[in-house]
Amino acid sequence: MPLHVDIKINEDLINSIHIGRVSGGTKPDDVNDYLVVEGDKPLSLEDWHKNGFSYTHRYGDGAETCVLKGLQALGYDSAVPAATVQEHEPTDKTAGGFLNICTCGEPVDDYREHLAEKIGEV
Repeated sequence: MPLHVDIKINEDLINSIHIGRVSGGTKPDDVNDYLVVEGDKPLSLEDWHKNGFSYTHRYGDGAETCVLKGLQALGYDSAVPAATVQEHEPTDKTAGGFLNICTCGEPVDDYREHLAEKIGEV
């Protein structure tokens, strides 16, 4: 059964990740082959193989680790320390409902752009 992960900022979908097991088993020590696809959900086996990136994962390490490895297979890595990202999380909207305030205290119109600028400072 494939894993499907939607990545959202507030309610805005920014990406979808789909992970399917190609071979292996469901015992904790089984090391399986997976394909990960970014964007639209693959509709056929051919789509998985045409657009997917392969990686291996030990089944017993859990779904979260499988997703992390899938993101790494897609080229997303952990070059930016998690603490840096956590310093720039969106908070509640102001009373007017139009402006987000980042946890760093700055007003933000486009959170993705703001985060990219702040991570670039590292």
